[in-house]
Amino acid sequence: MLVDIGAGELPAATPVTPPLGSWFPQPYAAPPPPTPTGLVNTPRVGGVRLAWNALALAIARYELERAPDAGGAPGTSQSVYTGTDRTFNSNESGPTWWRVRSIVRGSVSAWSSWVEGIPIYPNYNLLVNPTGANGYAGWDPGWVSGTQGTMSTALKDDGPAFVYTPSLSATDRGKGQHVIIAAGGGDYTLSAGMLSDVMLTGSHFIQMRFRDISDAEIDTSNRPTAYSVTSRTKVTRYSCTGTAPSNTYAIEVIIRNTGTGNPGEVVWEKLKLERGSTATPFTDDASVKQSVDASTSAAALASAAAADAASSLAQLGEIANDGKLTANEKTQAKREYNEITAEQSGIDALADGYGLATDKATYDSAMTALKTYLRTTVGVLDASFVWTNVTGTTDINRTVWNNTWTTLYNGRQALLNAISGKARALAAVMAAGANLVPNPTFVSNVIGTPLNSALATNASCSDNWTVWRGEPSYSQAYVILFPGAGVGVRCHVGNNPIANGQLVAPQFRTIQPIAVEAGQAYVLSPEWVLNFNGTLGGGITAKSRCFVQWLDSAGAQIGGLDVLERLRGAADPGPKRITAPAGARSCHVFGDTYVENTSGASYTHGASVILLTEFRSISLIRAYSLDTDLTDGAQYVRYATEDAYFTGGKYRNGLRFNASGHQVSGAYNFPPGGFANMGAIWLSGATLTYTATAGSPASATISCSAMTLRSMGSDKAYSASSGSVTGTNGSTVTYHLYYDDDTWAGGSRTLGITTDINVTQNSRSRLYIGSLKVTYPTSGSGGGGGLPNCVVETSFVSGGRRAGSLRAGVPLLLANASTFTERDGVVSAHQRALVNCVRLRMTNGVELDCSFTAPIPTVERGLVAASDVAGLRVATKRLRLWMRWCPVRLVERRHWAWIREHSAVASVEVLGMRWVSHITVENDCFWAGRSRHAFVLHHNIKMDPLS
Repeated sequence: MLVDIGAGELPAATPVTPPLGSWFPQPYAAPPPPTPTGLVNTPRVGGVRLAWNALALAIARYELERAPDAGGAPGTSQSVYTGTDRTFNSNESGPTWWRVRSIVRGSVSAWSSWVEGIPIYPNYNLLVNPTGANGYAGWDPGWVSGTQGTMSTALKDDGPAFVYTPSLSATDRGKGQHVIIAAGGGDYTLSAGMLSDVMLTGSHFIQMRFRDISDAEIDTSNRPTAYSVTSRTKVTRYSCTGTAPSNTYAIEVIIRNTGTGNPGEVVWEKLKLERGSTATPFTDDASVKQSVDASTSAAALASAAAADAASSLAQLGEIANDGKLTANEKTQAKREYNEITAEQSGIDALADGYGLATDKATYDSAMTALKTYLRTTVGVLDASFVWTNVTGTTDINRTVWNNTWTTLYNGRQALLNAISGKARALAAVMAAGANLVPNPTFVSNVIGTPLNSALATNASCSDNWTVWRGEPSYSQAYVILFPGAGVGVRCHVGNNPIANGQLVAPQFRTIQPIAVEAGQAYVLSPEWVLNFNGTLGGGITAKSRCFVQWLDSAGAQIGGLDVLERLRGAADPGPKRITAPAGARSCHVFGDTYVENTSGASYTHGASVILLTEFRSISLIRAYSLDTDLTDGAQYVRYATEDAYFTGGKYRNGLRFNASGHQVSGAYNFPPGGFANMGAIWLSGATLTYTATAGSPASATISCSAMTLRSMGSDKAYSASSGSVTGTNGSTVTYHLYYDDDTWAGGSRTLGITTDINVTQNSRSRLYIGSLKVTYPTSGSGGGGGLPNCVVETSFVSGGRRAGSLRAGVPLLLANASTFTERDGVVSAHQRALVNCVRLRMTNGVELDCSFTAPIPTVERGLVAASDVAGLRVATKRLRLWMRWCPVRLVERRHWAWIREHSAVASVEVLGMRWVSHITVENDCFWAGRSRHAFVLHHNIKMDPLS
């Protein structure tokens, strides 16, 4: 419509004075980046390994701070790392504290909570030359003289030791050793055995002194000391414990004797300095330490890799969620690719060292497949397999992408698990299968025993061996050290008369008692040659013997002798398995030739009769049992010159050791297993319930319904079960439930109940069921239960948030499953749980990851468990772009709109164990989905226990 306002020009507008506002523009300040989550410490031998979750930002960097322990709390902290890595290894000698924060474009997040890191320190002896055994002239490596040091080392009855001979004029004698520990903190224990036939006016003692990096003593009042002021006719072990100040660099260990006395000796033997507050049996075996180090490191590596794989696969799966690889996502995936390829050479080297060719080939093949896929299909690698393409958007097949990465991580984990298992087995062999006998082949002869010379009682016959019965009344019954095909000890009975009832047994034994563990099995195995020629008269017994004498803590014999004997003309009986009796702390090993006359008259054999045993070597090893020393699974054993001796066990492969005559079991019936517990899943989830009654203590009965487990294409049904627990009135406790089924039989099983979820993974034959929160009433009785009915914590809910980020008090959009009417609700509770999960795919493309038992509202049947909704219609909500044409103006109008519709469930895919978020929100339905733009309506069940 046109309006005539008159002819002529338009009148001039009167200028308007602009009003002055009371505001001024504020520059936009970006919020700080989120604080990294999941900071965990994995202890390792001599240090710690820190790892944390990545932010969903390609440009994120991380700063890590370390603080020494200060009385159980963090001390003064300092930054130790800034970069893009999400793992950090640190060598530590004591407890430390760690925290991490993120940095994005110069903006920093809040610090994470402190996490304590405590390294692993087995009970290794930190002293160098703790017995003085490296020669006997003067003081040996590691020890220096005191100001009036006239002490020396010598070979005593119990082996090499430190010896002090007091006099009337000198009152202070000592020797010391500085042990570098690098950093203070933590307890240390010093122990030693002492034997004295002298009564001093002062005392005998061992002592620790803590020194700083300048070698100055830190605190003269902090000198842990163990001493004696009396004589000791038997070896007595003393120990002292002290805490190293935080600035300790070294510990000075002192052997000292003050005072004067009559002629005699003070003997100190088998010194041990170790971490911890408890003295443990003496050890001085570097090879065992190295093997245990390797085993512990390998186990920590495998454990950390499993956690890292789960985190990486979750992130890579999220990247591929929409079937496109954007520039930012390429940068994120590149970082994962660079990390996984950089470690390949190191993992392959470990595999080569342990002889794991098959597992290595599987891992390397998966790595090659990933590189080929990323280069030829995705197009992000160059010809040298370097990731160079970080621009633009590339279409990818989500299934192929996920499967290729998963195959690699599974192969990597399988190889690292095999490395850990083999390292653990080899460490056990070193600790359990090493020969405990000192100088077992008699070749060490520092003391200079003459060869081919008859030796009297108490004379040495090679280092650490002594003649115990020289039979001086029989000039031709003797022990000698002989040369030949290797050195050995010969016990020879000649042709002197032997009276009726008399026995002759030239005999030798160890000088130093061998530490043993009461109740533990050992294997005694001599290498001996018998030379019994001629004819013996009736009533004459001749045999060779090797036997063990068990000793208690005071050095007295306990129990009978365990004897391995070989009669004249008999075949070698082979090794003998023996068990240390209750109360045994150590033992001696003997060898002899035994001749006894019970003929009723004196017996003399002629020169043609030779009764002689040549001992070439003697071994005493801890018996090694697959049942008691190793967990189920792939284990590996390597011996050098010794035959392996195993007691066997059920459900293992049959295994025979060449020339040993021993076989390990013969069964083949392994329990189900798999990586990340994905080899076995519950087809029907268990319903967990409980009833609780107040009392002193309060009690509860936990019940588990019948269910079915599928593994490797086979199903096993498990019967319903129950178990009892006790608690405190008014308390709430989360229990984790499991079955043990090492024969993979199903049926009726004892319900395992624990408060530590790690216990549910302590065995390959252990099947995790689920978790249940039990609230003990303050009076009367109550109950409740049911597995968490929930969505996977990485799922999106309304507002673009992750389900795992919800907490009590957070608003959440709710909806009616039939009318789609929406309203605001408030979360009243949130709980994490690890349960079996499924992925629902609707015909309209919407997806949801949730627990088996998640209640999904359906058109046909109302609330139905997620595992049973295939083919049913469920409520969905998805964001779509709408376009409209205006024919008059010929323009396109676009707008985004939510489409709410019922869509049929096209498939239900089993995912295995996943962490889920059980959300309680006004007992109604809320939206959740794998994408922030597509949701399924999911009902929540109140978590509040019934009362």
